[in-house]
Amino acid sequence: ILCSAKPYYSVKKIVDDAQLNNIQTALAGAILINPSNLTVVKKHVINNEIAVNLVKKFLTKFY
Repeated sequence: ILCSAKPYYSVKKIVDDAQLNNIQTALAGAILINPSNLTVVKKHVINNEIAVNLVKKFLTKFY
């Protein structure tokens, strides 16, 4: 298994060269991808409203 914080396309050559055929993680664990057919098996996306609220709170608190 190769775990990467990078987008999958940036590590695809490594996966291909190593002939890895199991589910891989990318984007810091935000997605699980099947390298044999390039389908996303599972993804975790932060809700846009939650992300905006967090950024506002951090900007208010630290700046």
